[in-house]
Amino acid sequence: MTFFSPFILFTTKIFASWPGAVCNGLPWCEDDGVWEVNNSLTQDGFFWFLWNLISTTIEYVAVLSVLALVVAWIMYLVSAWEDEKVKKAKTAIIWSLIGVLVSTSAWAIINLLNSFNIN
Repeated sequence: MTFFSPFILFTTKIFASWPGAVCNGLPWCEDDGVWEVNNSLTQDGFFWFLWNLISTTIEYVAVLSVLALVVAWIMYLVSAWEDEKVKKAKTAIIWSLIGVLVSTSAWAIINLLNSFNIN
């Protein structure tokens, strides 16, 4: 169950933004009222669902890249200064830093675009 809980959290957060979703008290759901289908970028349309899917995916990629950075740092600490292990740990640190930078940049761009309130 622990392995699948991030996946379950991800899917419930995404599908709670779908028009007509029954939230049952989920914290990220705004209301359980009547909905209308609207194709604009509002909280009722398909584009809003797609927007939430992309932004939530970016959030999870950012969290996973930070966890990868922690694991790579631990690999470096336990490498015992063996050349092969140090080289693997350094490349893991570099790639996880690239992941952190790309995901935080994408998160900033998504939030900047979201601040324009496109209708």
